Amino acid sequence: MPRGRLDGEVEMKRQKEVVTVFIILALFGVIGVVRWVKTTRVPALKAPPAVKKILGDPGAPVKIVEYSDFQCSACAKGHGILKEFLTKASDKTFLEFRYFPIEEIHPQAVRSAIYAECAAREGQFWAFQDLLFSGQSQWGQGGADAETYFKAYANSLKVDLERLDACVKDDTVEAVIARDTAEARFRGVSATPTFFVNGKMVVGTTALREELGRFLPVF
Repeated sequence: MPRGRLDGEVEMKRQKEVVTVFIILALFGVIGVVRWVKTTRVPALKAPPAVKKILGDPGAPVKIVEYSDFQCSACAKGHGILKEFLTKASDKTFLEFRYFPIEEIHPQAVRSAIYAECAAREGQFWAFQDLLFSGQSQWGQGGADAETYFKAYANSLKVDLERLDACVKDDTVEAVIARDTAEARFRGVSATPTFFVNGKMVVGTTALREELGRFLPVF
């Protein structure tokens, strides 16, 4: 083979390698940008530290992180499964709740989460959550009237309504919810309910019951 032709083929091979490396680096760059966007979607507000919504001992062998939407019917079912499991294995379980409202299909999802976060600041998150899920079929169809239900739930729990009203008007409360949502998307969450059981992603209620059954055979 002529020397010039050989040199040309070597040069072409080198150019292809350079292009391949460039494409790979560009791909990683795009992935990095996407992740950056996902983690910087939180509004440019000074969000206060979120009230921890946790149950159980952090050292428990079963650790569950729940991402939920209060207007999601499957989330209400998942809530029931978790309550059942906690009743039977409270000494083995650590649960942490985080917000993931999908406002595109649940118009009251963010607003209900805001009220829940404000109830949390009054030490009533878990009881308020119970009321949201049990009354979902009423307030979920109420449109603008949904807030009447939220206030009634808070009142039934003896939450100070003046403080509640001031809290729900505070824009930084929504920033707390947005922060949870951004974190969820970064972790790959795209549907509700989604759970992380000892770090394993579990999507949906059927999968949740099956996964929890590994730790409690009679469940």
